[in-house]
This record gives sequence, structure tokens and C-alpha cells, in this order.
Amino acid sequence: MQNELSGLNAKSETASTTESASKAQTLSLDAPGVANKIAERILKEVDAYCVQTYDGGHRTHLGASLIGRDCKRYLWYVFRWCRRSDTDGRRQRLFNRGHREEARFIEWLEGIGFRIWFENRDGFWYHAESDSYGVAENGELPDPLCCWITEQHPQYREHVARAKADGLEFPQYRISDCN
Repeated sequence: MQNELSGLNAKSETASTTESASKAQTLSLDAPGVANKIAERILKEVDAYCVQTYDGGHRTHLGASLIGRDCKRYLWYVFRWCRRSDTDGRRQRLFNRGHREEARFIEWLEGIGFRIWFENRDGFWYHAESDSYGVAENGELPDPLCCWITEQHPQYREHVARAKADGLEFPQYRISDCN
């Protein structure tokens, strides 16, 4: 956007003084409608970015938010990807914000003493020599210098926070049931 405005300003410098003044007035944010057009364009581009970046495509599971629906046919169609609702940029931003806020709510609830099971932290280990964290693939420690980090560990919360800050992602629990 800035480059486009700069380019237009550069072009107007080569034109005659009257044309130059006229174009400068049109590009002024104070000119009627200019600020609105710029805002519309920015919003359109942000929406396109959000749809492209945050849209995860079809889900490989039936989310818990859908389970309470009365229409079993609707659930059948959604689960089998018969129809996919397109979501606009605004909705993608809202979904993204919800994902980002989740960690804060969990932190606040744990901070006041709630015990929350939202992700599987079983098989979580710390390697003191390399000062790194990991999740055991097969339930075994990858190295004898590793130690398990469990809820009984005195610095459990600090280890979890540090592991997440280092980029370790714990898998969220999934709900599974049949009939």
C-alpha cells in the first residue's frame, strides 16, 4: 500500500504542477473517501491472508462443539466431508483468537487451584545435560540422563511452561466413544 502511494506520488512529481497538486489532493487521507478506500483494501487483504493461513481444511475428527447437534444427518455429512462451509477472514480470525486465548484461560484456572486435563503430558521428559525437553514416543526414556517430569515433580508447572516456551507441543486429548 505504501509503495503504491509512493509510486503515485513519484509519478505526480513528473507531471505539471497543477496535475501534481490535484493528484496529491486525491491521495491525501483527508480527501473524501480516500481513508475509507484504504481501510477497505487493508481489510480485504487481511481477510484473504487469514483464510489462506488459518483455514485448516477438513477436520479428521468430529469436534466436541458439534456433538450436541440434534440433527444426526448433519453430523454424518460433516464427518464424511460431504459439504464444507467456507469461512470468511473475520471468522478465521475469531477461531484463531479462541485458540490463542485457550492457554490463558487454562493458566488462570490452574493459577487459582483448578486441575485441568486438556493435553496429554504423559511421557514428558527433561534431559539435564542438553537442557531440553521431549515427549516419549514409546513410553521409554530416550537416554539414561533423561528424567520423567510428572505432576509430583516439585517444579512441574515451571517445567511445563519452559517446555512450551522451547516449542514442545503436547497433544490435546481427544474424545472417543462408540454407540
